[in-house]
Amino acid sequence: MLASIGLAEPVEGRTKPVLKELPVGGDWAQENEFHVPLAFGLGAGLAYFDQDMPVTSFEVGFGSRMLDSTDAALVGRRSRDTLVMGRADVWLLQFVNLYGVFGFANSTMDYELMVPAVAFDAGLRDQIEVIDGISVPVDLEFPIRIPGETIDFDQDLNGPVYGAGILIGGDWRRFYGTLDLNYIRAEYDDSLGFANGDLDSFTFTPRVGCHFDGPGQGSMGRVWVGTMYMDAEKEIRGEIPIRDLDPGIADAIGDFVAFKANSEVKSHWNFLIGGQWAIAGNWVMSLEGGFGDREQVMGSIATRF
Repeated sequence: MLASIGLAEPVEGRTKPVLKELPVGGDWAQENEFHVPLAFGLGAGLAYFDQDMPVTSFEVGFGSRMLDSTDAALVGRRSRDTLVMGRADVWLLQFVNLYGVFGFANSTMDYELMVPAVAFDAGLRDQIEVIDGISVPVDLEFPIRIPGETIDFDQDLNGPVYGAGILIGGDWRRFYGTLDLNYIRAEYDDSLGFANGDLDSFTFTPRVGCHFDGPGQGSMGRVWVGTMYMDAEKEIRGEIPIRDLDPGIADAIGDFVAFKANSEVKSHWNFLIGGQWAIAGNWVMSLEGGFGDREQVMGSIATRF
């Protein structure tokens, strides 16, 4: 994610590097007419992802019991994630770039969960855990049955995001190719305190493209095509409004029951097209779009020194 931030190529009239020793092998590469990047980069960017992330497992808690529900499914819903991130990177070698990312993430999923009917036997007659670990005696008719329902509940979560990656690249004349691998983790909470969760994402992104000189001194452009492989898992933990299922049961055990839902990316691959424009030698703007079952847009601005 945000892999293209700060990958500006140097041009004539650029700012002098703050550390001539990096990247290692840069002098040799420049003597042989390879593009040598300025060693350090700082950037900021925005990324938006819209993709199918069906629920792969679902658990619902009644009191101290968690019940597996293999029939729970996400129907016709998509995950929408927005990331606002900063990026710092360094070219250690002419062809190896290491980077770290940090920032803020928003995740929205409109769940439509089909929950099968469940029943609780007389073993819970004496006590039912109600809320905050407090157990109270109750007098209910057993077995208690909660009918199967389709539950709509939206989750809008926010939290910090961070990660790291490595980019390996090389060029020949005006053509170049890169391989980008990174790991991203986001930790979410909702504003009401009813749910929290986390996202773990690994991406592998090959790109090929070409670069060209701009009309003025100190300007340069790049265009590329590529593909992205993403393996992402999202876990959301929180509470379901049981009153929406059966007000009578809610009067006895409370308005909410605990749940845990795990989601995974449905389509791992999509296609990319992007471009980058370097101005004044060390400032660069990038824009990249993704197409297929996963739609995405990533934009950034960065400087190198």
